[in-house]
Amino acid sequence: MINWVLQELRHQLKTGQATSHSSRKTLYGLGDEVSIINSKSQQPCERLRIVQSVAKLSVLGISVAIALPSHFASAQIIPDTTLGAESSFLQQNGIVNDLPAVLIDGGAEQGINLFHSFLEFNVGNGQRVYFNNPVGIENILSRVTGNNLSSIFGTLGVTGGTANLFLINPNGIIFGAGTTLDLGGSFVGTTANAIQFPDGNTFSASEPNFPSPTLTVNPSAFLFNQIANQSTSSIEVTPGTVLSVGAEGNPRSLLLVGGNVFINGSTLEGVDGSRVEVAGFTGEGSVGLTIEGSALDLIFPFNGVVGADVTLNQALINVGTIANDADGILLVGGTVSLTNGSQLSSSAFGEGDAGLIYLQADNVFIDNSSLFSTAEVGASGDAGGILIEAESVLLSGAILDTTNSGSGIAGDMVINARNQVSLINSEITSQSGNEITDDFGFIAISSTEGSVLLDQSTISTTNFGSGFAGDISIAASDEVSILNQSGVFSRGNFGRIYIGESEEYSAISPNLVAIDNSTLNSDNSSYEGPGSIDAGGISVTANDLVSITNGTQLSSSTLREGGAGAIFVQTNGGDVSLSGSNTTIFTTVESGGIGTGGNIQISTDSLSLSDGAQLQTLVRGPTTLDDGTVIPGGVGDAGVVFVQATDVSLSGLGSAIFSTIEEGGSSPNASNNDFAGNIFSALFGGGDPVIGSILIYTDSLSLTDGAELNSSTFGTGNAGGVLVLASGDVSVSNNSKIASGVAETGVGNGGAILIGAESLEVENSGVTTSTFGDGFAGLIVAATNKDVVVAGADSGIFSIADSDSPNAAAGGIAIEGRSLYITDGGTVTVNNQAAGEAGGIFVEVYRDIFILNGGTLSATTLSGEGGDIDLITGDFLVLGDNGNISTTAGLAPGGGNGGNINISSPYVISAPLDDNNITAQAYTGDGGRIEINTNRLYAIARRDLDFLDSNDITASSRFGINGIEEINSVDIDPTQGLTNLPANPVDPSSLIAQNCTPRSRDSAREENKFTITGRGGLPPNPNSTLQSESVVINWVEGDQPVENPTEEPTSATPESAIPTTANVPKTPTYTEAQGWVIGEKGEVVLTAQTPTVTPHNSSLTSAAICNGS
Repeated sequence: MINWVLQELRHQLKTGQATSHSSRKTLYGLGDEVSIINSKSQQPCERLRIVQSVAKLSVLGISVAIALPSHFASAQIIPDTTLGAESSFLQQNGIVNDLPAVLIDGGAEQGINLFHSFLEFNVGNGQRVYFNNPVGIENILSRVTGNNLSSIFGTLGVTGGTANLFLINPNGIIFGAGTTLDLGGSFVGTTANAIQFPDGNTFSASEPNFPSPTLTVNPSAFLFNQIANQSTSSIEVTPGTVLSVGAEGNPRSLLLVGGNVFINGSTLEGVDGSRVEVAGFTGEGSVGLTIEGSALDLIFPFNGVVGADVTLNQALINVGTIANDADGILLVGGTVSLTNGSQLSSSAFGEGDAGLIYLQADNVFIDNSSLFSTAEVGASGDAGGILIEAESVLLSGAILDTTNSGSGIAGDMVINARNQVSLINSEITSQSGNEITDDFGFIAISSTEGSVLLDQSTISTTNFGSGFAGDISIAASDEVSILNQSGVFSRGNFGRIYIGESEEYSAISPNLVAIDNSTLNSDNSSYEGPGSIDAGGISVTANDLVSITNGTQLSSSTLREGGAGAIFVQTNGGDVSLSGSNTTIFTTVESGGIGTGGNIQISTDSLSLSDGAQLQTLVRGPTTLDDGTVIPGGVGDAGVVFVQATDVSLSGLGSAIFSTIEEGGSSPNASNNDFAGNIFSALFGGGDPVIGSILIYTDSLSLTDGAELNSSTFGTGNAGGVLVLASGDVSVSNNSKIASGVAETGVGNGGAILIGAESLEVENSGVTTSTFGDGFAGLIVAATNKDVVVAGADSGIFSIADSDSPNAAAGGIAIEGRSLYITDGGTVTVNNQAAGEAGGIFVEVYRDIFILNGGTLSATTLSGEGGDIDLITGDFLVLGDNGNISTTAGLAPGGGNGGNINISSPYVISAPLDDNNITAQAYTGDGGRIEINTNRLYAIARRDLDFLDSNDITASSRFGINGIEEINSVDIDPTQGLTNLPANPVDPSSLIAQNCTPRSRDSAREENKFTITGRGGLPPNPNSTLQSESVVINWVEGDQPVENPTEEPTSATPESAIPTTANVPKTPTYTEAQGWVIGEKGEVVLTAQTPTVTPHNSSLTSAAICNGS
């Protein structure tokens, strides 16, 4: 079996098609995903399929503990009579190799096989027992038909030739401290009941028979008919024993196939390409066997048998090679245990390859023991491999190593389990120094139905040459947990780390990946030769949750010429959570590194960074070693941080996403970094992402309690930009910030900040671009469907320049949305304290701008030209409670003209007496221009500097020419939409009732009449006025005195026209007026009779009369 696995692995190694290094790296556009884990050759995948095919084989059942007899059989050899005339016989005084020996002759020959049968078979301490080997014999098969186990404490051998020796005793076999195997062929010790041949016939120990004449070929199987879990047969190798087969140039096989197999304080050895196979079985069934010359190998799958225990305690199994390829070590059982310093070692010392170490069991337990499949210094062959397949695997204090210290590649290491795989305080490593670029050794650990745990354990691959470093893959269906200062490292050329699903190694995604207080790192530091090599990437994938906590670091770095790898974290609809101080995912161009930093991509439903957790891309500055040596700062481009999540939340001081060039570091390609222009190409045109930028696509983004997004340069090179695209809300609160800037030591421009969202709220926090060094601050653009709110003291949207550099200047701010609220001391400002110009501010909203309660919208310079402010609203611009709009040039003596303020708003409203101002000021330069286009100003007015009041519009200069304030009323025609009234808008007669109800029911002759005339007070057309004021008609005296007889009616108080009487003794009787006459003084007198005089020329028409009944 082990030979077949090795052959297939080697075949794939030698015939797999390699892909060139350059073609394996693909950078995807941001529309798909940022380049994360680049593809190597498909060879590892092909090789892994071979290994995985073995994983699909049936695993063994639960084994029973070793049960040893209470005493050993006496040292004696007693042939039985089952072979009749061809029975075995002994020569007690034989000589072999010039030393006394017991020779075993006789036996039944069938073709290439010689059969012996014994009632007892024991070799005493110091005794030498040899089987004679007739010419033409290839296999000597000896069985024990009695009821006692065999004890071998002396030398057991074969005279001459290369025949293979089989010892079959279903009762058990013990090898003692004095045991020596002296034979030219292979050795098999087994507790099977029988040996089967291809034609189905057997050579049985439990049912002795004469060998069939057909048994002339190699045997093909071991037969077991013991009751499962009740077998007492075992094979034991006691302390001090050394069982060795093979010789230089003559590899052989050592097989121990029993019930329980216990190797205690002893050594099994295969020389120069030999193999050792130890298998424990019980139950009824068979185990296949192949024989090719002197190479024997067990065949999988097994038929019906279940595993017994195979235990190594302080034991060594060692196979090595000088010229030949080593075949390796196989352990198979129900439970395979290595304890107390046991070791499996398959090593290559010359041209040959090291062999494979293969463990298959229900349970594998390796405690304070080690497995080595290595190529030593000076070897030119490849290291072997380690393959473990089981239901469960527990490594405690274990070391597994497939290092190649020669010129070949390291070996592969695969652990496949159905249930739990646990590494506790253990180390798995694979190293090489090869220059081969189309092959590499890898480490793959998987649990198909359970979990993988690393607890205080390390897994690493390293290549010290220019060839590829090995990949590491850890996958499980339930959980992958990496805890308690565990580490996963891949160092060298393009060594990658996969946690969870990967295209090349595993299709399994765990439900949970938990990494706590541990490290995952890939870098290219191990190779010290010339040329450029890239570090590999890191991929972490889970279905439900990726939890990274308590100081865990995931990093990929370049420390030499070449790029850092990318880091990709993904869930399939679940969450990614990072928490704790120093918990970081970062890619770096380290000190001494020359290359590109890797990208970071997070793709999940929800991303949470809390309590100081960070994502970061970095170009490192110089580093001073303990001996005083200074390593120069890194030279290269920081990577892109790309987050795609439904919800993104950063909370707590120090929780951040950073892209940074440190002081002394440099990013030469970033000097052409045009984030605002290039980002749209990256998003929609499939172009490369902008260097060192932070890109977040989400439904909602929340930054709270000191969290931040920050792209900055302290060294040489432009800072990256920050892009946030949210279909929902973006909230920045409680001392948090979104920032891009140039530090005091920086030389370069700040990046832009672009925010597209449903709404943006900045509360007691900031969105800031800045420069304190040599360069421009970046642009800020906020575009929302709903409101932009800036609230709280020290809260705002800022673009700031504060530097002595003549190249320093503040950036601009552009805001678009439904409404803008600047309240409670909030600020939207561009401020240049350097010599350059202030940036401009542009705000366009389709509803309102509110600047309230100390809110400020301003553009300020120390000595340069003032920045312009352009405000466009759909409805209102409202100032209240010391709300101000200002542009100022020259806070100190110096040049610079005031900036311009342009406002276009239907209504500009200021709360009265709130000291709300719109100002354009200069110190020695000319004042700016204020132009307001509006329907109306409310409670704010244009005023000279000497006559300022509470709410002022002022363009002024302290020592220069005052600016201009221009208020333009929107030209609206008040008659638009009106029409002329007709001369008779309504027929008056149609409004006169034909019957009027009498006021008094006591007199039927007392009739009432009501008359209506005119147009209801409207002029005949919109451009006309009433011809004259209405005639005031005084009341005449009636039968009773009344007060205020000349009271004039008003439209506001029509009831005032009703006389108020001081005393009304009785109700008078009135007669309905029938007409009126004009008195001498021009008064109108109503009459009870219709007069015949001609009425005075008036605008009033003649009365109509209602005849009551």
